Amino acid sequence: AKHAVSEAYSEVYENLHGWAVQKVFQVSFRAAPDAGLIFRHMNPEELERVKHRVKKGEIPCSSEEDEAEQEEEKEEDTEKHEMIQEEKEEKERETRKMKQEMKKIAKKK
Repeated sequence: AKHAVSEAYSEVYENLHGWAVQKVFQVSFRAAPDAGLIFRHMNPEELERVKHRVKKGEIPCSSEEDEAEQEEEKEEDTEKHEMIQEEKEEKERETRKMKQEMKKIAKKK
């Protein structure tokens, strides 16, 4: 995303600005947070809608950086799903164990 902003600046404003202003813009682009972070704080609902559309292929990825971020998010989603599944299985095991213990106690009485 920062690459796209930098290219857009070069095309539109670079020839209009002097050296000092160009340097200010370059520094500000490097210092600016990632677009995802900005969206998370300014409009998290829209960010999620856009991410969902990108995952579905409705919106193409704009760069290798975006594709890498998308792949990382898929991995995180997979890890979260696996953790949830493991927790669910653990709760099921605990429930079965508790039922067995309750049956043992009931038989003793």
